[in-house]
Order: sequence, then C-alpha cells, then structure tokens
Amino acid sequence: MTWSAPVFGFGPSIVQRQSHLPHFAISRARRAPGKRRRAYTQSVIEFRSAAHEDHDRLKYLLRGTADTPYPVATVLAEKLQPGFAGEARVTVAARETELLGCMVTCGKYLRLLAVRRDQRRQGIGSELVALAEERALDEGSDRLIFAAEPGNYFTPGIWRKNDAAIDFLKKRGYTSTSEAVNLTASLTGNPALAVRRPSREIVRAAHDDREEITSWIAQEFGNIWAFEVQRCFEQAQPSLFIHRGKDEIRGFSAHCANNANLGTYGPAGVGREWRRSGYGRGLLLASLADLKARGFDRAIIQWAAALEFYERSCGAIVSERFAIMEKALN
Repeated sequence: MTWSAPVFGFGPSIVQRQSHLPHFAISRARRAPGKRRRAYTQSVIEFRSAAHEDHDRLKYLLRGTADTPYPVATVLAEKLQPGFAGEARVTVAARETELLGCMVTCGKYLRLLAVRRDQRRQGIGSELVALAEERALDEGSDRLIFAAEPGNYFTPGIWRKNDAAIDFLKKRGYTSTSEAVNLTASLTGNPALAVRRPSREIVRAAHDDREEITSWIAQEFGNIWAFEVQRCFEQAQPSLFIHRGKDEIRGFSAHCANNANLGTYGPAGVGREWRRSGYGRGLLLASLADLKARGFDRAIIQWAAALEFYERSCGAIVSERFAIMEKALN
C-alpha cells in the first residue's frame, strides 16, 4: 500500500542525519511455504534508516506497492528532497536483505507508507505508523498528518479510492479533517490553448530574477509557495511565468515544480490589487502551453481551489479526490 508521495533517494548527509533513528527488530511467526497453518518458522523484521545499498530494492518495492492514481517511479528522486518542515527521513522494514516496507517522514507529515503486497496484515504497517508517531512527538509535534505536506507532496491526502488505507488509518485513531482535489486539463485539442494570445507582459522567469520573484511570492502568498517554486529554477528554462507590469510583479504561475515529471501545474496566484483583471487566466494558459511543448498531453492541477475558474478557463475537471487525515498525539 502506498498512500502518499513515494519518497526515495540517498546521499551520505541524509543517511548520517538519520543515524539516531532507533534500530530495533521484531520477531514474527511466518508460515513456512507449502506447509499447513500450524507449521511456522520465525523471522526477524528490522526497522532501520535506509542505506545506500537499499536504493534498487526500494525502487522495486515501491513499483509493486503503489495504490495511487499516478505512477510512483517518475517522482522518486524528487520526493526525498527536503520539505518546508526540514529534512526527509527514510525508514525501511527489512528481513535480512529483503525490503518489506518503508516510510518517509518530514516534521509532522508522513509522506509515504508502503508495505509489500504479500507482507500485509502482519503488523508491519502498524509498526511503521507507531514509529512515525513517536518521531513526531520527539520532534515537538502534537499531531501526525498523512500525505498532505505543503511544499513537497505526491498526493494532497489519501486517495479516496484506496478504501483499505482509509480503513487502516481510522482503526488507528486517524480522522478525515477535509478533502482535497486534483483537476485534469487536456492539452490536446484544448480550445482555450488554440485561441490563446500571448501577452508581452507575461514572460518566463529568468534565473537572475529568482530572489526578486520568490521574495514577492513569499510576501503575497507565504513562505511555503516561495519554497515550492524554488524547484522551477533548477531547470535550464525555469518552469515559471510572471506577469510584470511596468516595474512590478503582478502574478505568477508555476508548473513542473512539485511532482515535476507528472506534468503538474501550480502553485499560481495574482497579487491582491490585480485580481479580477484576467491576469490569472493568461498565466494559466502560458503554463499549459509550456507543458504541452514539453510533451505532456494533460496537466494535473494539484490541490486545487477555485474550481469554477479552472473549468471556465481551460475546461479542467475534477479527476481525483483525497482525504486529508490526521491524528492528535498524546
């Protein structure tokens, strides 16, 4: 079961920072292959920080455990990057060299929980969740939130179609506090793109303007969005457009920022005094046109609000729904 953003990737500094993670093992009765129910062998499952040699095994594990609406492998490297809350921490459940499950946490968020399909219902997922809760408490958090981590997330909550995951969390004291949605906009034969007229005031962001733009976004919309759009500047051509009138920024739209390889859109916004001026639609269409030029046939508008605006501007429809689930920690 993969319930949120698959997170994966390694570097010496990350492993070293995780070295204080409690390393422990549990013994579980495991039915011997080909034997009757009463015949068991003992196996030991270790819960430890991920190491370099786990790299390929984690990839294999996540490919076979994805209960998500989007392909996991395309965003694995990105998902191990730090979040707004700090460094990502990767934990694996292993039997000798065999990986049975994993999780990734960042502050009060659990980005990923995955257990191999043939190893479910043996308590591995429960142990990982318990460890995540202990870690959150140790770091001073009073709650644990699944998946919906602003700034670095795969899905903005638990996929509504994943009934098993939702039931699992409810049994462990988690409640759904709200719902998030992703939209999909077709980029093939979209009439909004066909009639789009580029504006001289809407331009691609330049690397030299990075500090100015991110400072403006932080002032207008908060530090989390400013953190998220930093990834746009990691590309040769920043995947970020701004509306610049005279000598001031009036709005922005980002794409290929979070979950870059999925063809995603957002965040985006227009300054308070310039709203209802048509700038938002122009920025949106500039980003969608760029996504199309990059080879995507549809755009995923993540964690969307203003649903009517997107439907009216580019024909976007709700494609996936997610439950934001969390638990208060004692």
